[in-house]
Amino acid sequence: MGEQDGVLIYPEGTRFTDQKRKRIIQRLKDKEELTLLRWAESYQKVLPPRFGGALALIDENPRVDVVFCSHSGFDEVPTFYDLWNGKLIGRTIKIKFWRVQASDIPSDEKDRQEWLLQEWKKVDKWITQ
Repeated sequence: MGEQDGVLIYPEGTRFTDQKRKRIIQRLKDKEELTLLRWAESYQKVLPPRFGGALALIDENPRVDVVFCSHSGFDEVPTFYDLWNGKLIGRTIKIKFWRVQASDIPSDEKDRQEWLLQEWKKVDKWITQ
């Protein structure tokens, strides 16, 4: 990435539904991934992040800040077609951004995973409120 470049990723990998959340929690129980299970169970409105893409980007760009975007109000607009056909008209959309300085991101992989889970908890808390 150059100095003027940015990357947008969705660490959940898919849109949230209660059914997806339950399936992921069961899968984590079956695999006995207890640390990630604890986090997944604590999230109410988001799925646990997938580490691969987000952490690979940070690994390759260690001096780049990370910006998180949390949003609510798009629930009834699952496709671009729905958006294009006006399903957002009259709806309230709320968006919150926050930035984490590169120097505040842990360098150790395990610590970085914990950091991402904590930041994702902020997303969940904001959406839940």
